[in-house]
Amino acid sequence: MPSVPKRLVGLILNIGHSHASRVMVGVQRYAIENNWQVLVQHIHHHDPLDVWLRRGVDGFIMQATTPELVAFEQGAPVINISSLSRTQLITVTADHNAIGRVAAEHLLTLPLSHFAYAGLEHEFCREAAQGFSSVIEKAGYHCQVFFSPRYQGTELISRLPRPCGLMVASDVYGAYLVRDCNISNVPIQQQIAIVSMGNTPDLCDLAIPSLTSVDQGSERIGYEAAEMLNRRLRGELVESRRLPPGPVVQRDSTRMVGYDPDIDQALRIIRESSHRPLRVSELAQQLRIEKRTLERRFARVLGRSPQAEIMRARIEHARQLLAVTALSIPNVARRCGFESATRFGTIFRKLTGTTPSAYRRQNQLPAAGQNDFSQLP
Repeated sequence: MPSVPKRLVGLILNIGHSHASRVMVGVQRYAIENNWQVLVQHIHHHDPLDVWLRRGVDGFIMQATTPELVAFEQGAPVINISSLSRTQLITVTADHNAIGRVAAEHLLTLPLSHFAYAGLEHEFCREAAQGFSSVIEKAGYHCQVFFSPRYQGTELISRLPRPCGLMVASDVYGAYLVRDCNISNVPIQQQIAIVSMGNTPDLCDLAIPSLTSVDQGSERIGYEAAEMLNRRLRGELVESRRLPPGPVVQRDSTRMVGYDPDIDQALRIIRESSHRPLRVSELAQQLRIEKRTLERRFARVLGRSPQAEIMRARIEHARQLLAVTALSIPNVARRCGFESATRFGTIFRKLTGTTPSAYRRQNQLPAAGQNDFSQLP
């Protein structure tokens, strides 16, 4: 049986940038599985199209941020992974609106009464802001939105209401903002909670306090881009996609202190008990305060009841299981403390607006299906 010739794929990225590096992991995973040869070049120092064609390139995965790179489609199929450029190229990126929603849901678990979004004047920033503000406003709060052509951290800090839950457009933006809060003597964790997007370990972990961030699923973007390119090379019709984000990776910038330690402790207990039907009376007993007192303080600090927060945490746990495991719906229900899948489905739909099965179809990650990303570095 004749061997299948290797595909030669050009990978043209902003090498050195964390997102690009993690995209490369996903592409390389697919390349190993499918016997590809991948040649990597930098978006600012790449060969012209005619050189690639003489090499016999089959197709490209790239951040198509310049007209020259967009024009590579004239020579070989291209899958674009850049959110910065508006192009007719087939594109796979993170769903930035969904990233904004995930960040808002995280901040709403904290003892905060004001919320804001800050970003640069890019389309993906506006998409994230729209998702973020929609969840905040649905919860009954006002959300301020700040856009600027360049980073203006000191001015932003002076305009923020306090205490404020703030989402920013990127880990770089967040790291600068943490620095400027420290310089301005604005205590993060007491007056401001910050969540960014990207989950770049070097930036997030080195910030003081460390920076909470939404993982945008860069490895999966790389893997999906390679799979889409392979389908194009087989002559299949391929459409652009936006992929659901990964989880919020919580670090110190959203570990609030100094407002109501009992509420902080209650939220920790609720998160740790999301696998079972924790009762409010049991929660109050663990905190050694009266149930009615706990309910009043929840209403004052969070604007919702302890029971509502308990159910929200259980449904959030269910959403994670639906997205990253292949557990059956009844099994997910049991792991979140529901007596029946029917009861679980009713509450899930009430709180999320969709059914567990529909949520899984829209948000399931490869780890729950054929492709296991749990072992990726």
